[in-house]
Amino acid sequence: MSFTLYDASIPILLSGLQSLLNIVAKLELFASENRVTEKEILGWRLVEDMLPLEFQLRIVTDSAMKVAGCGLRERPEPVANIALESLCDAREQLQHAASHLRAADRDEFSHSTDRIVSLGLGPGRGKIQVTAREYIFAWGIPTFFFHLQTTYCISRARGVILGKRDYISPFMTPVLDEYQEESKDFAPRYADDKGEQEPTA
Repeated sequence: MSFTLYDASIPILLSGLQSLLNIVAKLELFASENRVTEKEILGWRLVEDMLPLEFQLRIVTDSAMKVAGCGLRERPEPVANIALESLCDAREQLQHAASHLRAADRDEFSHSTDRIVSLGLGPGRGKIQVTAREYIFAWGIPTFFFHLQTTYCISRARGVILGKRDYISPFMTPVLDEYQEESKDFAPRYADDKGEQEPTA
């Protein structure tokens, strides 16, 4: 079976959404244990001139849905402008995005490589027409991972207990499931060749 546009995009985005759901769960735990309001958490920023956590969560979701839309007969409504009032809102929106990705038909999606879609260039910058393949690889996936990683970094910078395993395990699980015996000792820390523990990422 050939490697298709679907294979190169939908599975990795689904894993990324699960990775973000892991982070949201840790954020909820942090809020309950540290008496921090969810509103305060959603307002966290990495630095002052970057947009807050709430925006990062929205754009991850929106990017995933727009990629899914490249292979659907009807593109889903964008969610970038739907404000998140709580971490529960964020979780529900992420699950909603995952349902759209799962709804993408493999064959139809894979035959949408040259479908023409609109790519917005930002406020006041208009749009250009590109192929679905160009949209997904030049904008959709890079944007998705930029905001996913920014969410992780904001959370870690504020003291949320997160490690590499929280981020990477959804991507590794399908592979680990194929090699259960070899992977049964998969641990949250990663040892180097000398058997030493790396610090939490």
